[in-house]
Amino acid sequence: MPVYYTKEDKFRAGAIWAWNGNQMQTQRETGIDRRTIRTWIQEKEADFWVGVDKANDEFEKSLKQKIVGLLTAQLDNIISKGKELTAKESSVIFGILFDKKQLMENKPTSISKAINVEKKLAEVSEALKKHAGAAPDMPRAEDADEKRVN
Repeated sequence: MPVYYTKEDKFRAGAIWAWNGNQMQTQRETGIDRRTIRTWIQEKEADFWVGVDKANDEFEKSLKQKIVGLLTAQLDNIISKGKELTAKESSVIFGILFDKKQLMENKPTSISKAINVEKKLAEVSEALKKHAGAAPDMPRAEDADEKRVN
């Protein structure tokens, strides 16, 4: 007689399998036969994979929080030992830890932008054409005298 599993059973099995990566261990923890688990993996059973995805998201979130906490503690340590470190040492350590923190939070560690040189030169050329032949806007001596504070 076939055994039917609820959506919650599949979700739980997916989450457990995501954490341990072992079908036998998942069987021991859930009571669901490993062959059934293997079938769900191979056939991409939706409810099972929702559990896998949710567990992976939670793991990644937890890992990021731990790493950010460790990096913050290290940065605090650098600040507290500032007198013992040279400015160069402090800068290098801070830069490395800050980059690691940014990477863990999926934020850029540097920002670069491709520039279309031809377009930029055309913009500069247009701006220069607007000002060509026009007298520069220079301050007048009378204006400076009015603004002078005695």
